[in-house]
Amino acid sequence: MHYTVLNTSPEFPEGNGTYTTYKTSYHHLCLSPMLKAFYNLNKFGFYALLGPRVDYRLAYQSDHNEMVPAESKKWILGLTYGGGVVYQLGKVGILLELQGQPDFTGIIDTEPSENSTGLKITGNAFTITTGISFKLH
Repeated sequence: MHYTVLNTSPEFPEGNGTYTTYKTSYHHLCLSPMLKAFYNLNKFGFYALLGPRVDYRLAYQSDHNEMVPAESKKWILGLTYGGGVVYQLGKVGILLELQGQPDFTGIIDTEPSENSTGLKITGNAFTITTGISFKLH
């Protein structure tokens, strides 16, 4: 995540025209078992996939002092769903797959307080994958 903040001071509460960019990174290990339903139609194969997802935070990096890693959750529960198509040329297949990966639990979910509006960060990723497969039998 990158975000840019307007620099302010007591002399310039509306900002002094300069900005600071902060970078925060979360690194997760993902376990995502999936059920795939496959349908063959001549040289084309179509499939749908669905399964739970568990992410475990391995590392956290931020150059913004206000982002406290203790407030972020180590475990995130989510879902993986999607589908794909495979075009088969003999033992070689060319595939295109689309996946959605919404989170059920957020990375950060802090309550509002007298000096904060609170913060909730929840992921929702979409991936497009292409590839080549080989049949061994």
